[in-house]
Amino acid sequence: MPPRDNLLRSGNKAVRLRHQGGNSAENVGQRRNLPHDIGLHQGITVRGQSPDPACESCRSSKPTMAALDACTRSRTGRWLVVLALAALRLLASCAQDAVAPGRGTLGPAADLSAGPPAEFYVSPTGSPAGDGSFTNPWDLATALDGPPGVTPGSTIWLRGGTYTNGTYYGGYWSNLTGTAAAPIVVRDSPGERATVTKFLIVRGAYTWFWGLEVVNPDPGGVRALGVDTRGPGTKLINVVVHDASASGIYVGLEASNAEVYGSISYNNGRTDNLDHGIYCQSQTSTLLKDKIVFDNWAYGIHCYASAGEYLQNITLEGNVAFNTDVWGMPGAADILVGGQVPASGITIDQNYTYRTNHSNPRVADVGYDQAMNQDVVLTNNYFVGGWSHVGAWATATATGNTLFNFNSGGMLWNIGNLSGQTWSGNTFFGDSTATAWLYTATTA
Repeated sequence: MPPRDNLLRSGNKAVRLRHQGGNSAENVGQRRNLPHDIGLHQGITVRGQSPDPACESCRSSKPTMAALDACTRSRTGRWLVVLALAALRLLASCAQDAVAPGRGTLGPAADLSAGPPAEFYVSPTGSPAGDGSFTNPWDLATALDGPPGVTPGSTIWLRGGTYTNGTYYGGYWSNLTGTAAAPIVVRDSPGERATVTKFLIVRGAYTWFWGLEVVNPDPGGVRALGVDTRGPGTKLINVVVHDASASGIYVGLEASNAEVYGSISYNNGRTDNLDHGIYCQSQTSTLLKDKIVFDNWAYGIHCYASAGEYLQNITLEGNVAFNTDVWGMPGAADILVGGQVPASGITIDQNYTYRTNHSNPRVADVGYDQAMNQDVVLTNNYFVGGWSHVGAWATATATGNTLFNFNSGGMLWNIGNLSGQTWSGNTFFGDSTATAWLYTATTA
């Protein structure tokens, strides 16, 4: 029997929808064999310099991509960047500051029984010989290495300016380690803008990075993730990541209970199927909330796992993802959750997608097509500008979603058995003359 949403009404006029069925070679072919994106893309062959043989993430069986001429990167108009940055500032102004100079507070989870937390300072002109004071600040590499005195609950303030020439292949590596009750906070100073160049690798646990900009000034050079976090309890708050030579933000399996909140990721990547706005996996839980993701080479938000990896307890809430493949890989979706292993505990709520090229793309892929997934809650989303794909799920609740396609034809492609799924209260805007639904009961 056809699903319950086979005939909906817009005002007083019925709108019929076409449900695409089957695994067409064209569509499925675009989504198979998604490669695994790890570390510094296992890449980091530095021109004129051999990778450190002791560094596992520096080894690679893949050749370094040739540098792209700047003129080949078709970029979105400046108004989109301005709009995204303005939205981030609005989010930041609405959020209550948990840390500010002299206040000594870290929010309700902080343990202040030992007194106010210590505060330290970093400057683009700081030195390893500094003491971390306001008048004698550290350089960034020294501060991120966990110098004496930086203990759980500490705050490290980055003075405004551009941080260049990091000690790890030109980028920066953080070993800072806090606790769940007293994280270490690294953030830009009030009213100042701190820009970190090349990349930021996070390996220490319970560190919050707040309000920083991370940019690769040479996106055609060394291939590296913008922010690569694998530290448990890491939070990226109001971080702006752009022009990375690989994915903008990577949240690895080791980063248990990680959160990415209020951040912007755009213009990242140069390689089809590999480079996304944000790439995440999870064995415990991961929260991606209130992010703005656009103009990335492959996928926008890409939660994918290969065999032996995990997609568990991932929440996507309030994110905006648009124009994923306008200058990169054709056919990539703004939002993907799924892979070669069953996904479970997935919540996708109040997210928004949009396309301006009107080319009938896939805007959302919930479940992929390689595994029988466990459970998903898909609610109150707006998927605009293309069709959506829902893979095989044992149980699914899909309510309150709005789908709009500029082009004639299908809106939703569903595979698997729908007996354990609830579809209700969804609204579709599409071609009123197309066949309502074509359902093929194939399994993943």
